[in-house]
Amino acid sequence: IPVASVPATARLIVDSVTFDPNPVSSRTSTISVRVKVKDTRGYVVRDALVFLRSTPILTSAAPRGKTEQDGTVTYTIQPRADFPLRDGYSVQFFVKAYRAGDNPLAGVSGTRLVQVKTAR
Repeated sequence: IPVASVPATARLIVDSVTFDPNPVSSRTSTISVRVKVKDTRGYVVRDALVFLRSTPILTSAAPRGKTEQDGTVTYTIQPRADFPLRDGYSVQFFVKAYRAGDNPLAGVSGTRLVQVKTAR
């Protein structure tokens, strides 16, 4: 469904986030991040805006993107020189899906904290 059809009583859900590669073992190769958004009724949502950022900032900034017909958006990001490559370590990412024009504090949105493993 289009994000405009999500009622104010529903919320967006960051349903899944996948990383390729996983684990990340290089600072010179890009990372592909795929985010899927649904609403609380279970419908995949297209045209939702998605914000993605590592916390702390250890990768290039991903532009805000819109979900496609299947509810997904894919980003290509680059690890920075300080991206930690250690066995048994993870880097966290904050993900927010939201509807353009809504109040950022009270609008239709959803957030999720996810992580990707790293390796030497």
